[in-house]
Amino acid sequence: MTTIKRHAHKATSAGRVAAAFLALTSAFALTGCAANDADLARWETTLGGPKRLSAVVLFDKYPRSLRVQAAMSLVNMKPRKGKHIGIERLIKGTLVCDPLFVRSGEACNKTELSPNARAAILADLVPLIIEQLGKEPPPPAQKGQVAPDPSFKFKDAAYLMLSYEKTQVIADQALRKQLSAALTSWAMTDFERRLNDKNQAFGMEQLLRHIGPSSVAGLPQQMTKNSRNLAKMADLVAKIADKDTREAASTRLVDIVKHVSSEAWRKEKLPDLKEANRKAGFDPTDKQLGKQLADFQNESVTRVYASMKKVGGSAVVSYCLEVAANKKVAKKRRQTALAALEGHIDRKNTKQIDDLFAIAKSDAPPEVVDQAFRRIRELPRDKAVGKLYGFFESENWKLRRLAAATVLQMSTVKHIDEFLEQLGAKAEKNFNLPEAITYGAYLAALKEGDVLGALKPHMAKGPVQARMAALSYYYELGDNKTLGAIGPFENDTQKAPTCDDDAGCDWTCLVGPGEKKKTAKDVKTVGDFVQYCIKPKMSRTDPADSKKKKENGSAKKGKSQGEQGSDKKDK
Repeated sequence: MTTIKRHAHKATSAGRVAAAFLALTSAFALTGCAANDADLARWETTLGGPKRLSAVVLFDKYPRSLRVQAAMSLVNMKPRKGKHIGIERLIKGTLVCDPLFVRSGEACNKTELSPNARAAILADLVPLIIEQLGKEPPPPAQKGQVAPDPSFKFKDAAYLMLSYEKTQVIADQALRKQLSAALTSWAMTDFERRLNDKNQAFGMEQLLRHIGPSSVAGLPQQMTKNSRNLAKMADLVAKIADKDTREAASTRLVDIVKHVSSEAWRKEKLPDLKEANRKAGFDPTDKQLGKQLADFQNESVTRVYASMKKVGGSAVVSYCLEVAANKKVAKKRRQTALAALEGHIDRKNTKQIDDLFAIAKSDAPPEVVDQAFRRIRELPRDKAVGKLYGFFESENWKLRRLAAATVLQMSTVKHIDEFLEQLGAKAEKNFNLPEAITYGAYLAALKEGDVLGALKPHMAKGPVQARMAALSYYYELGDNKTLGAIGPFENDTQKAPTCDDDAGCDWTCLVGPGEKKKTAKDVKTVGDFVQYCIKPKMSRTDPADSKKKKENGSAKKGKSQGEQGSDKKDK
């Protein structure tokens, strides 16, 4: 019995010694120098590998070269469940030990890299990442397949190192610049394919935005007639680029739109269109084919104009103004050219402003003129209002109304006297009743002062055009409780303006109890205008409605109605 116990004791002691030895060798494998390149490669694929690799990076018992290689192994790990956990573990769970990332049992709970230690590792790690970023992209994928790009993981790791906010991972500014330059070069290499590849944790726009204007300096060179992502390139230039890059992109876009608008483009695309018809089993006539090609070209030109609208620039502005002024160009394209100029007219460029006003004054189709006035409204008041008052002398009352409405959109209450004086002095030809109603609506909507107080002097006396515009305030905001305000004007005998027979004027208002029983009344005096036009409208308007309209600024509703015609149905 004693012998048995002695042997059992020896066996137990031996087991303990063996266990202790095993624990010692395991600890040495983790904290000593036993790990090697083969271990690192194997740990990239094992479940506990990320923790082991992290430990190698952290513990200074390993040689620096091995620690750097372990960091590369974390970057090189394949995604797990769609996430690049190795990259996050390297930056958040190793280099900076982010407490929100580190879990129980993590290596960061035992040790943490000092700034100097981290800098030493990064001094060797970043050049290795830059080397990977500089490698040639994979060849184009075969049809129906996607060629994997091994550089994405290195790009994602580099971006996270530069953009991590809680700690400046790379403190060495020279190293940061080198990495930013490498990322920029990477982005501009095979840009269009890399732009849309989903196998990356951070999108191209995130990367370029973080680096800043220098990152997109090469984008204009990427803009060609064959670019598949022209709109996205233009968007990136508009959001990120400096002035010089935008100007370069502006020039490239003009070159592209000229080509897409050309006969050469039609010849290039005709075989493709025929092949598409063949595959679709459609055999068009020559006329049908011609229309298909024309529609295709118009759609393509419109898409380029959309990119031009994002970028702007002097080349784009000059080209679009030239197209808009060209009578030989189709109306729709002239409209599109002016629409592309939204927000891009140089307020200090006299020629651009003069060219824009020349289009507004021309005999261009109304749709083109309207677009020109939209761009004029974007100018500073002091750059535009003098030229707009010049339109007041026009015999074309619709053009004058458009110019006057533009002036009032740029104005506040303090400008009422100036506007009505110009109107009274210059609007002598074919002044029209719908004009007065339109101006009243715009005047009623003015801000920064007492509109009615500023208008009352002009209601009482002055040129008839100014008086009728001022009195139209009540057409817009008067109601059945304020009828007394217009009482003094009901018998006013000042004659209303007259129009040429071919001017398309309307000087009648409909009065009566119901739609079918209304009678057209000619407006020959200011009193007629008040009795037949303003008073009936006020009588039908409840004070609550008028107050709500004023508070909501909905006086503008009457503007569009007045601009469209004589508003007979509302009178």
